[in-house]
Amino acid sequence: MKKLNIFLLILSLLCFSACASKKEMFDDYNLSDSAWLEKIIESVKKNDLEKADSEYISLYSEHINSPLLASAMLILSQAHAKEHEYLLANYYIDEYIKLYGNSKNYEWLSYLKIKNNFNAFSLPNRNQYLLNETLKEIDAFLFTNKNSQYSPLVNSIKTKLNLTKLMLETDIRDLYRRMGHDISESVYDEKIKNNELNDIKYIKPRLPWYRKLFESSYAL
Repeated sequence: MKKLNIFLLILSLLCFSACASKKEMFDDYNLSDSAWLEKIIESVKKNDLEKADSEYISLYSEHINSPLLASAMLILSQAHAKEHEYLLANYYIDEYIKLYGNSKNYEWLSYLKIKNNFNAFSLPNRNQYLLNETLKEIDAFLFTNKNSQYSPLVNSIKTKLNLTKLMLETDIRDLYRRMGHDISESVYDEKIKNNELNDIKYIKPRLPWYRKLFESSYAL
């Protein structure tokens, strides 16, 4: 009889757990847009961005015309940027631009994308494409927004990236020189001459030993 009672207790607990899970599953469907936004904010507070992204998808699919989507996009963009997930941060900015972009906020949003790209640029010898694309975006921003309040910040980023580009191309030129590739060396010589910072003197940053093992220009 005692064993039977224990078995019935375990069975009851399993049934209760299954019912609770089922209820929770159904509770996460057909919520109001404000309820979904609250869930996203709560997940962000808990630093569970994967769950927050999933909840955003539910908000988007169930309430595609909700004005709260705008808030969700900006919250998630800032949350991912804070966690150094800049690609995802810019994804939400791009989504925001598609739905809510206008002449009043495009300048600010474009600056945020440039800032995220700059912050993502931690390994120059492995992010040459990102470097060049970001410089293109900066030139487009400065041309389109000549009197922007963000121009000093964007120009500062441009200077830092141009200096990084100069160091990177100098490393590549020197590598080709050591390998005896004269044509490739001359190509990068031309690139260096066309860099607007080619005449300045700078102190080259020192790489930690474990980075040197993977940076070809230092390894050879």
